[in-house]
Amino acid sequence: KFSEGTVIPPNSLRKALSTLYQSDLRFQLQKMADASEALDEILKLLHCDHTGIIDTEKWDDIGCTPLCISHRVFGAQLMDQKICS
Repeated sequence: KFSEGTVIPPNSLRKALSTLYQSDLRFQLQKMADASEALDEILKLLHCDHTGIIDTEKWDDIGCTPLCISHRVFGAQLMDQKICS
């Protein structure tokens, strides 16, 4: 045990992500989903909750001042960049 804090059971988190993203067919139970993708979504949701963003597709439209927990803890803006060759 490393902390006195409450720990979210992984199965409960997995089921919540599955329900939340059912229409996108992401994070579905019994299907492969990358741990970094799950962390990215959780950080986006925390940022959206802090800034009041309803549409999570627009999560990077608004900066957070004071910093949300995602940016305070990880200290960076997350950005996907696609380069076509």
